[in-house]
Amino acid sequence: MTLLHLTASGSHHEGVDIKLSGFFNLSRRGGLWPEAQTPHRSALTKARSKVSWETFAELLRKAVDLAYQAFPQRDEYTWRGLSVFAFDGSK
Repeated sequence: MTLLHLTASGSHHEGVDIKLSGFFNLSRRGGLWPEAQTPHRSALTKARSKVSWETFAELLRKAVDLAYQAFPQRDEYTWRGLSVFAFDGSK
């Protein structure tokens, strides 16, 4: 979740430290991980290196499958025959 949050959240001008801190602050406030401490960016880099690219490909496939379940292909969800999805990143 942390890696997905880093790639999908905020401005590209925000560094990893800011994004990590924000993610873990939201997680604590939301009750997901009440006792979680924000890891150092080097710990994240080390952990990331252990995750294969195939894992990310599978996560993307699952996300796309979920989007198609939530929004089945119907004329109202297409534009010139193409699927249209929009996601608002508001908090």
